[in-house]
Amino acid sequence: MQSIIPSGSTNGRPIAISATTSPGTVIHTCTSTSGETDEVYVWLSNIDSSSREVTVQIGGTTTADQWIVGIPAKQGGVLVVPGLRLNGGAVIRAFCATANVINATAIVNRIVD
Repeated sequence: MQSIIPSGSTNGRPIAISATTSPGTVIHTCTSTSGETDEVYVWLSNIDSSSREVTVQIGGTTTADQWIVGIPAKQGGVLVVPGLRLNGGAVIRAFCATANVINATAIVNRIVD
């Protein structure tokens, strides 16, 4: 297993969720290499003074691919993707009705079979 920087991040820094509708801001695009799987953890933080509802899209944009989570005001480190194992180029995205008040951080562990 190898830890890698999420593809939507610059140098491992938090990712500002700028998308306000679907499709969301890319947090990570999983491996599409045969024999590899990405184990993905995502935390969200809300830097705003109001609670925010965030839609996390896991692998697609249909309702079956979406988790809707509430992030309290001025709250950091809310785990929203708890180590899901994905491959096939699945993309994890998020959007919020208000741009740039939600930040995502992630850990990606690449597993080689």
